Amino acid sequence: MEETKRNWGYYNVISKTKIMYLGPNKSTSFHLHKHKTEYWQILEGKGDVYIGGNLFAARKGDSFTVHINEPHQLIAGPMGMAVLEVATGSNVLEEDKVLPSLEDWRKHEGCLFKVWKDN
Repeated sequence: MEETKRNWGYYNVISKTKIMYLGPNKSTSFHLHKHKTEYWQILEGKGDVYIGGNLFAARKGDSFTVHINEPHQLIAGPMGMAVLEVATGSNVLEEDKVLPSLEDWRKHEGCLFKVWKDN
């Protein structure tokens, strides 16, 4: 963690905030992080959120937490999706560790895949 010095002392950046706009039927890479946790709040649109071994229907107002080392992916629906992301941890600027595709992960890692959908 890098310290930024000021005349009153110093500070460390412990979170990074961004708004991601996913186009219609687009998705982020299937990935994980070794040093940061992410909190997602769905701001607009609908889609699916894959975290660990679970697939969740996601719509405006829903929130999700992705813990360190949990594989995850955002998948927008036909109208796209806007997501607020707040990352915290020892390295909030950590790059994504891209994993094989979600399908390959499910087949080869023996990942439990539970599906929850709103009807």
